[in-house]
Amino acid sequence: MALGGCASMEPEQCRVADWFRVGQSDGARGDPERVAAYTEDCLKVGIRPDPGRYRQGWDIGIRSYCTPQNGWRSGTQGQYSKSDVCRGQQADAAYRHYFQAGMLVYQTNERMRSNSNESYRLERQLDKASNDGERRSLRDRLRSIDREQSDLRFQLSRQQSLAP
Repeated sequence: MALGGCASMEPEQCRVADWFRVGQSDGARGDPERVAAYTEDCLKVGIRPDPGRYRQGWDIGIRSYCTPQNGWRSGTQGQYSKSDVCRGQQADAAYRHYFQAGMLVYQTNERMRSNSNESYRLERQLDKASNDGERRSLRDRLRSIDREQSDLRFQLSRQQSLAP
């Protein structure tokens, strides 16, 4: 039974839940344990989750999630909430290493996007500039951003070469 990443459970889901599979699914997605939230939701309809079975499933699911590849993917997507999910797991060190390396890629991409937006804004200003001094200043800023973009592309290439 997959819950699609939501932190709550509908009454119908509570009635048919296989708590081992729910835990396994949460762990495999890299979600933190959610049995407390499920308990709160399900007790409203008189269903008590099985935290032991949930934890057994979650332990299996999180082991399948805590891989260098998932650390890299979570980092490159900027999923800060996933940074500690593997803490205490056997593969924690590898996951964290690749998460941090992927986060550098994410941050570099964000900086490049920001620079692109700023370039676009400056180019629009340049089109409307009314004097040579203003145009020169805008061109200087655009050249500076262009140089930074070049440096960032080189940096990104180096960072991406660290992927697992």
